[in-house]
Amino acid sequence: MFKKSIKKRLLLIKRYIPENHKQCKQYNYYVEYLEFNEFALALESLIELFNETEHGFSNKFWEELYGIAIHMKLHDEGLYCKIQSNKSKVKQINN
Repeated sequence: MFKKSIKKRLLLIKRYIPENHKQCKQYNYYVEYLEFNEFALALESLIELFNETEHGFSNKFWEELYGIAIHMKLHDEGLYCKIQSNKSKVKQINN
């Protein structure tokens, strides 16, 4: 059950990724890691996609990643996602 729910949640993240980023190296890694049930690596690839593209992903993207990271007990990645979520919220307020 754990694997299935994590994989499903990681697959649902795709809806928050702009189409033009689906050609990026880290996105391709994310897809490949999911295919082989390497969920921690898939999550890390999504974080790296942000660094690769410098795209300001939505608060919802970061909140979803945070929830997945915490569920997987990846606390450092979870903290990073929470920080990015907070930055996204501040950016929305200032716009």
